This record gives sequence, structure tokens and C-alpha cells, in this order.
Amino acid sequence: EDENVWAVNFSKVGEIKSIDSLQIFRESLKKVLLSMDGVEDVTYSSINYPYSGNGYNTAIKVNGAETWANFYTTEDNYENVLGMHVLEGRWFTEADKVSNIRPAVINATLKKKLFGEDGALGKIVESEATPQRMRIVGVVADTKDESEAEVPGPALFQRMDTSDMRFPYSILIKVKAGANAALESRMHKTLSNTMKNADVDIEQLTQKKEAQNRKMLVPKIIFFSIAGFLIINV
Repeated sequence: EDENVWAVNFSKVGEIKSIDSLQIFRESLKKVLLSMDGVEDVTYSSINYPYSGNGYNTAIKVNGAETWANFYTTEDNYENVLGMHVLEGRWFTEADKVSNIRPAVINATLKKKLFGEDGALGKIVESEATPQRMRIVGVVADTKDESEAEVPGPALFQRMDTSDMRFPYSILIKVKAGANAALESRMHKTLSNTMKNADVDIEQLTQKKEAQNRKMLVPKIIFFSIAGFLIINV
């Protein structure tokens, strides 16, 4: 659900070497955003969130079988911010923090590719993107991350932990209906003051989706224009 979701991207925020310090910084930044009137929820995500134009895929392996899938790193409330629809099992929870095996959620397409009609919950998978094995705890409905014309592909979501904190990330913010430019301006000022020397960019997911939809139409327009020109001339 892209309605009322804003995406925040920014250049590198200084050099925080300690993981503990980085974790404290990120939690304090989230609290600052949540304290703003008009903000409902805040979650961190890998930079390939829906309609971002960024992609990352990797090989997913299970019992010798292998297939490629889009790979996402998300938090526990990612499901709430984007309205993910859980078909089987569950999304991530705080209890997963102490799990011996990292939890993963896959989409319906990846489940079918890896397991066919068999159950996926509790199965162990491996990925080239991480040295850790992952246990499937949930299956979600397929989503269109690139445009409305997209055919959804296989996808795996892993729960973000401290080992992911040094990688580039984005912030997804669920705002109340009717949130306007005034809130965006206050948010930009707050983030700029908190993340010194960082270039902060705030975009609405609905606008990014529209831009991606237009981008996907360009090849079709070119094709039909050339085809029409050839038909008329022939």
C-alpha cells in the first residue's frame, strides 16, 4: 500500500564506527520522527523498497535446488507500514531477535518455485547474500514493486539485525491521511538537523509509483510508434 507512505533517502551520515553507537543513533532518529504530529509509523529498510528503482537479487538455495529472487532487508513493522498481506505463518517479531537461525519471509511465487505445493514454514534456506542460514516463518502475497505493469517475481525478506547496520538503508514513514507539505518541510528540517552534512531527500511512494509507471510505458510507446510508422509507409 503506497498511499500515505513517504520514503527518506540520504547521503552517508558521518562515520559512526561503533555498532552500538549506530544502533543508538538509529533508534533515536526513529523516536524523533515518531514524535512528529502526523506520523503513524516508521521503519528502516534496505534501499530497494517499492518503486525505488533499486534492485537486488540473489540465489536462494534449498536441498540442492536453486532459484533467483529479489532480496530485501526489513524490520518488524515493515509489514504495517506497507500493508503486507501474510498468507501463511507470520511476519517478523521482536522475539526473532534471539532466534538461533535468522528468520525469513518469502512471497507466494518463491514458495511455489522452491516447494511447489508442499509447505514452506519451518524450512531452512540459504542465500549467497548472507552467510547465515534462514528459517522461513511466513509467506506473503506477491507485490508489484516496480510498476503496475510488473509481473511479480520471487522475493525473500530477511529481518534486519545489527550486522546490516553498516549497509545503505532508507526510512519508510507512514503518515496520516491529509499529511501535507508543511509536515514534509518540518520533517526535512528535523532530519537535516539530526543528520549533519547529509543530503536528505523525501519522496511520496504514490509519486514514485506514477513515475515508474510512466517509465515502463516509454518502451511501449516507442515500439508502437515505430510499428505505426512502418505500417503507414509500407
